[in-house]
Amino acid sequence: MKLWTRITICRSSAVRSLLLGAMKLVGCYDSMGGRVMPGRSQKECEAGTRNLVHLYERALAEAPQELVKLDEVLHGNGTLSPRFDHNFD
Repeated sequence: MKLWTRITICRSSAVRSLLLGAMKLVGCYDSMGGRVMPGRSQKECEAGTRNLVHLYERALAEAPQELVKLDEVLHGNGTLSPRFDHNFD
């Protein structure tokens, strides 16, 4: 997985072009081409990126309390936060 991540984060435009060209030849460009990072940041992604950073920072602030609750549950002394009341089946 680490190798795939390194490959798709291309710092060189030549490597990016080669990778995308190889994907076209193999026939997986439509399904995999979007995973290759573009050379420049895209303006249409800025709002989504800001939102993700905000959510990440909020999660970092809440994580210590949630971990304490989890430790209590594992030792049979507490209950989990309602945020864990659902699963993704």
